[in-house]
Order: sequence, then C-alpha cells, then structure tokens
Amino acid sequence: MNFGSRELWENLLNIKRKMVENIKNPKFFDISFVPDEIYIRKELEEVATNLAEYFVTGVPNNIIVYGHQGSGKTTSILNLLETVKQSENGKMDYAYINAGKNATTSTLLRNLLGDFTTGYGTEDMFKKFLKHYQELKINGIERYVVIIDEADSLKDSEIYKFISRQTDINMVILTRNMQWVSDLEGDIKSSLLPIFVHFPTYEIAEIKTILEMRAKEGLYEYNEGFLNLLNTRLYRDITVISGSAYAVCS
Repeated sequence: MNFGSRELWENLLNIKRKMVENIKNPKFFDISFVPDEIYIRKELEEVATNLAEYFVTGVPNNIIVYGHQGSGKTTSILNLLETVKQSENGKMDYAYINAGKNATTSTLLRNLLGDFTTGYGTEDMFKKFLKHYQELKINGIERYVVIIDEADSLKDSEIYKFISRQTDINMVILTRNMQWVSDLEGDIKSSLLPIFVHFPTYEIAEIKTILEMRAKEGLYEYNEGFLNLLNTRLYRDITVISGSAYAVCS
C-alpha cells in the first residue's frame, strides 16, 4: 500500500471509529427495534379507537392496515398493543406473526403456538389453537389480538375464516400490497367485516421528527445539519421505494 493509499485508509478508519464512538445505543438504529416512545401518527388513532371499542364490548373490530414499506405500520401497531398490554394488568395479550416467513395457515398456527410437531394437518392445528385460546381465557386473558404482518404473502385464507368465525379474537392485518387489498375475496370480507386504515408515506417533516427521537436516544451528540442531510436522503429513498411498490402493484 503506497503512502497515499495508506493515508486515505487511515483517515477513513478514523472517521468510522469516531462515528461508532458516538453511538450510545445501537438498537435505536435497528429497523426491527420497537422503542418505548414512537412518533404517533394520526392514522394510529383510528386503529386505537377501534381496538378500544373491542376492549369494552368484546366484539372484534378486525382491521386491515395498508401502506407502503417504511410507513410505520408494524412499529406503530406493536408499540400500541404493548402499551395496552402493560396498562391492562394481565387482562389482554397479543401475538405477532409474519406471513412472509409463514406462508400457509398451518405454519402460521404452528408458530403462534410454538408447536412444530410434525404429522398434524390444518384442522388439527385449528383444534390446538382453540384449546390454547381457551386456556388463555381461563388464565384471565379477556381480550386477545392477533397481528398478521405481510398478509399478502399468505397462500390461503383459512386462518381469517377460522379466527373470525370460531373465536372473539381481534385481528390486525398488515400489508404493503395495495392490489391485495383491492382483490380481497368476498367471503373473506364477509367473514372479517374489516375496517380499512391507510398509512400514507411519511412527510419529510415527520421523518425528521422520527430521526430526532432516535438520535436523542441512540447518539451522544448530533447536529441539525446532520439530521437535515439524513432526513433528505431517507425521504428520497422512501419515495423511490413507494413509487416502485406502487408500480409493481398497479
């Protein structure tokens, strides 16, 4: 390595070391991390209102939340339900499952139950899930919410019919595929009677607010110029992703 290359390399290493040294808590920059405090967008209030009605009446208000990648669907819903769970003192619980990794009703149920015993069909898993749900109620759980993320990846619709017809569980179904929402079969809609909530792409001012919240918790120090630069880049990237997703789904 010649002198110029070595100097370049050492400068880059020093820059990276300073960046790492400034990180107070790296988990705040993990895309899968759900912080205790999040930016509350107005669309979440509609979700919360319908869930509050379910908690009071016991009658499910199944909700389909749709919006492009990066619109805060998963983080917002998980934060809301964790807050409710803590405030309800053991009377409420929820389960989260990603259909992108569990593409059939059978595998969804297996993961919800944590039961990976082979040799059981979908009907058997339905019975096991009903038994599990009854045990939850016996143990004091009065309200139960199942979140199904990336619902458009699911290859069948049996779980929607089963949960809505056989239980009083409230489902929150998340998808970024707008076409899937439009193409929902009539029997699924009649079973779910869903409330549709759209999470639009964040505005640039909203992204900056989120960045400030993350930077405050995750960095030792930061400045306005850094946040503005990062904000502009993120807004551009999210806009490109949203546009691409819209083109694919149209």
